[in-house]
Amino acid sequence: MNQLIARCLEVSRDFAEQDSVELDLCDLLAEVAGEFTGAGADIRGRKGPDCHLRVRPLALKRILSNLVDNALRYGGEQPVDIEYRIEENSAEICVLDRGPGIPEEEREAVFRPFYRLEPSRSSRTGGSGLGLAIVRQLATANGWTVGLEARPGGGTVACVRVPLEEK
Repeated sequence: MNQLIARCLEVSRDFAEQDSVELDLCDLLAEVAGEFTGAGADIRGRKGPDCHLRVRPLALKRILSNLVDNALRYGGEQPVDIEYRIEENSAEICVLDRGPGIPEEEREAVFRPFYRLEPSRSSRTGGSGLGLAIVRQLATANGWTVGLEARPGGGTVACVRVPLEEK
């Protein structure tokens, strides 16, 4: 319960952070990956073109950390990949795992608070069932989108799309 309360307070701080700043996406991804590789996780990054985004950094970092945490939690011992691409009006940042995947009919449901694909997952993997709900809420609050799809060869691809600031 204390972990749940602490997590809710952290998210509240993320929502309260009002100022957007320009940041280097590569630096942010390296920071997020470093938090997990320091604990022994196998995170692989694929560097794309230089990209600077004007975002609320704590919100984007929280989203990416939650997506990486889920990928590690459900991906077994497989490496997790983080990659991004720049499109005409947005940056798409994706976290890819080799876990069991999420059935297509449940890909929206997993963004609901406390939703679990199957009860056995909670005892095996832990977690509060709030990670993806927090991801969706933070993305929506910032005008971003987040979605899940099947990864070719097995697993899940979780992507957040951040509009690029018009110059």
